[in-house]
Amino acid sequence: MADLQRGRFRLWPWRRQSVTAKVTATPPTLQEFADKMTELIQLERGIVALYYYLPDDTLASYAQTLCRRHQAQNLREAGADREVHTKEAIFELWQAVGALWCSEVWQLDEVLATFSYRIIEALRGQPEVWSVVVDPRAQFYGLAAAKDDQHRYWLVLVVGQKGPGGGIETATAAR
Repeated sequence: MADLQRGRFRLWPWRRQSVTAKVTATPPTLQEFADKMTELIQLERGIVALYYYLPDDTLASYAQTLCRRHQAQNLREAGADREVHTKEAIFELWQAVGALWCSEVWQLDEVLATFSYRIIEALRGQPEVWSVVVDPRAQFYGLAAAKDDQHRYWLVLVVGQKGPGGGIETATAAR
């Protein structure tokens, strides 16, 4: 108030401080990346279908195999395969199995949440690929991730529904 009486307008004290240097973020570990993508995909699934996927070891194993294959081939384009159960013998007891994959490069000064949302947005922009995430038949999932020295990350998500002869409960995780 005393400053106003003297006719001066006072700015916030931080105005006089120097600008801080940019903080560079280090790329996440594979586990951190996989956990964040699982969280976001479960969130998307819950919003669309009102329930989450349940983890499945068979789907996770297949996702890991696909992820290694795509990394070895240096496959960079996103894609999807909606009829995996008709092509792979390990899914003979499954009614529906779909897989999606994508690859993105970690950018300098990017944080994990931003990077993960960027991947989700890229997948959402491709209806054929995104339809694997929101497949109403899918009840189970497997997710795998890989990365290289240039900070390129690969992600594979495999979702499916077991058939009546699969010997499983068809309950899903409710929100």
